[in-house]
Amino acid sequence: MLRSSAAARLTTLTLSLALAACEHSATAPTNTPLPDLSMASVAVEVGAPRHAGGAVSATIDEHGGSLRFTDAVAHDLTFRLDVPAGAVRQATMFRMIVPAAATYAVNLSATRGNNDVGQNGFQLPVRLTISYRSANYFNRDPSHLGIAWLPGYGHAPEPVITVLDVSRKEATGYLPHFSKWSLVMW
Repeated sequence: MLRSSAAARLTTLTLSLALAACEHSATAPTNTPLPDLSMASVAVEVGAPRHAGGAVSATIDEHGGSLRFTDAVAHDLTFRLDVPAGAVRQATMFRMIVPAAATYAVNLSATRGNNDVGQNGFQLPVRLTISYRSANYFNRDPSHLGIAWLPGYGHAPEPVITVLDVSRKEATGYLPHFSKWSLVMW
């Protein structure tokens, strides 16, 4: 079940996210509606090609910035994190760790000194884009794809608003906080 603060943020951002969806694409991306949350427990991680995994990090400040990870083995496996201007108020270390796994999982963190600011959320949503060009998913209808928070064993994935660019085969989720995220299907 979505946390109430996350649900409220998602509700208030729906219109602005729909308008922002076309920002990076010449083709019209489609908004994937949040699935019926009673069905979230049947969401499963999408299979990814064999990949090496790795990590990238960068200091991003109030002016915004981005991180990009491209796997050394599976070159179609890419993750991009876009931090808009104003999401953080001062220099913050952003880190993206992609485990060598059979899924599109990614662990995201943002720290300032010893403080984990990513777990608490940001002033503005941060965008995570995952390329699914080489995805192994059974239902070929991309409208069943989305990005979800993986809260841990025994807990259902919690989807966020996801914008799909079907022609580029990219899914962009608007993250209210950092933790473990993945491309899922339901």
